[in-house]
Amino acid sequence: MSQRQKDKIYLEDARIIKVLEKPFIKKLLNSFDRKPLSASEIADSISFPKDKIYYHIKKLLSLNLLYVAETELKKGLEKKKFLPTARSFEYKRYDLNLKSTLKKKQIISKDKSPDRL
Repeated sequence: MSQRQKDKIYLEDARIIKVLEKPFIKKLLNSFDRKPLSASEIADSISFPKDKIYYHIKKLLSLNLLYVAETELKKGLEKKKFLPTARSFEYKRYDLNLKSTLKKKQIISKDKSPDRL
């Protein structure tokens, strides 16, 4: 595939930030260690049913948080392997209780170069 994993992406879209704050999504994204994983490998690594992982993968693909890193043909079926679009996602948002205070959170931390989503 032509897309490559970035080191860091700064997020500004509230919809994407809301998804990233979910513990299950953090666990899913943290299951990657620089090598692409298939849906069944992701499910196994986080102890989640294989038949239900596809919903979450499709959601993360649609939000550009995951991408298809490899495809291979196995027994006549196309097997896709995925990677997060970045090794690290960061975002800024206002704390609801202290509107004047800006919080900075980092999800999945591994490297440094900034990009925006």
